Amino acid sequence: MNPSSPTLTLHYIYEPFCARSYGAAPLVESALAMSHVRVVTHGTAPKPRLGSMTHSLAMRELALRQKMQLLEEARQPFGSAYQQGVLSCDASADTCPPAAAMLAAERVAAAGWPMLRRLQAAYFVDGRCITKRPEVLRLGEEIGIGAAAFDRAIDEALRGLPDHLAQTRELIADLKGEGYPTLAVGMGAHFFKLPVDRFMGQPTMFRHALEGLVASA
Repeated sequence: MNPSSPTLTLHYIYEPFCARSYGAAPLVESALAMSHVRVVTHGTAPKPRLGSMTHSLAMRELALRQKMQLLEEARQPFGSAYQQGVLSCDASADTCPPAAAMLAAERVAAAGWPMLRRLQAAYFVDGRCITKRPEVLRLGEEIGIGAAAFDRAIDEALRGLPDHLAQTRELIADLKGEGYPTLAVGMGAHFFKLPVDRFMGQPTMFRHALEGLVASA
């Protein structure tokens, strides 16, 4: 094993508004702390939310209860502001800024992962409407990215977003993925999915599993 280069690539396919994607984020963070693991993220554009006014209040409340239960199991925080405010935010209006924001943050500041984590916390903990460009720019400033440069980078990322999303869909098809998030490992010519539910809420166990794969490389 070459100590200077990663021996394993972890692919994280996420959807910005997906509670399970947020719930799996600590697993990805445990991998980021490993010197022989490289993490590659693949964003997807979300479908219209159950927060849309086209859905009944009962359906939206059921979806919220299911998300809260999932996040409790994943040991991920969520806030009362999320419970009270996010369902009133029509996330179907413009869903691309969150997906583009991570690509833009990586491009201008090598801060793609911190941007995604801030977006997730803003949505699930603070109840902020991350579909709006001004809100996304404020979040960028909160992690140290200048608004003007970030704004330009988002425009560029939005132009390239269709290609990024197409590549993600291709990867999901290759993996026979079933929903979000999808975690997959690449080791040389070998490429396979990992069982997300088995590790949800267990980042230490996930890290040990990756360490076992690295040791076998």
